[in-house]
Amino acid sequence: MGAPMMRAAGAAAVITLYYWVLVAQPQAESSDRLGGELQAAMESSASLFVAKDFAAALEPTEFLVEHMPTQPMYADRLARIYNALGRAEDEARSWDHLMEVSATPEDACPMVGQAHQDAGHAENALTAFEKCVAAEPRDPDFKLFLGRAYTAAGHRTKARREFEEGLTLAPLYPDLHLLLGVLDFGDDRRLDARRRFERFLELAPERRDEVAVWLKRTGSRR
Repeated sequence: MGAPMMRAAGAAAVITLYYWVLVAQPQAESSDRLGGELQAAMESSASLFVAKDFAAALEPTEFLVEHMPTQPMYADRLARIYNALGRAEDEARSWDHLMEVSATPEDACPMVGQAHQDAGHAENALTAFEKCVAAEPRDPDFKLFLGRAYTAAGHRTKARREFEEGLTLAPLYPDLHLLLGVLDFGDDRRLDARRRFERFLELAPERRDEVAVWLKRTGSRR
């Protein structure tokens, strides 16, 4: 090998060495360190969550969501931690995130809408419940929550549609009869309302107190 080639080979070796020392090795060490931190966070988050030490579980779970944002399990856990800590804004944001990254976004329902309601975001809650019904249109609970959100927003026709579709899916669901009765009463359909309230009482006799005033106002003898 001639002198120029030897010098070139030497220079290449020096460059490789510098790359390893200055770039590759630190990256490998950083990756190993992050891997260790993630493993520690997984273990502490899981054990503290099971122990219901939610305040202590918060930091490692936030770390996991930050570094593994596409993992639904940690987004779900973080939302539940925020719920336990009474942080509705953060909880709603976490449920929203779960709906984005999960293959089964209905897993965030109906909690996502409830969290937005607790945070005082009625419009966001309505949108969240609409997404829940879109994700799982045959769940009568989701129909109920969306109908209630429509009622609160003054969309009575849409609310009635959701309640009626819910009853098609679950004819023995007492609350849907009650909510439709309230809508009927508000629309001055007293006879229909009374029938709804009486059906509610048949399905849930232990809940008479919830419907007693409505029965009286519609002239029921029950």
